[in-house]
Amino acid sequence: MTKFEKIVAMLGITSRKDLKDISEGDEDLMAMEKIISDLNDDKHMIGLYDKEKMDAWMHKIDREEAIANGQKLGEKRGIKQGALNIAQNMLKANMDINEIAKLTGLHQNEIVKLSNNL
Repeated sequence: MTKFEKIVAMLGITSRKDLKDISEGDEDLMAMEKIISDLNDDKHMIGLYDKEKMDAWMHKIDREEAIANGQKLGEKRGIKQGALNIAQNMLKANMDINEIAKLTGLHQNEIVKLSNNL
């Protein structure tokens, strides 16, 4: 294979091992292989030549995003439940529904519903 053919082949290779094998013995090709490998280690370029690494990176990103979304949802639900618990205690203390709504941020209908369940 000529040097030019090897360079063209390097651009289509998806495995680091194959990239290393084709460049071995030629300083220019080895330098090119190093640049490509360095780009693969860059978090913005990862997976350019390594599909398995790209798939793993995408899975990690998807998982982190799902965890973050789950945490936000859980936090939101916890805040809502806390406000409902406080409103319930305020109702037990015979506080005015308008005042409870103002202090907890809950809608008056939610507080009325809570009062009906006491």
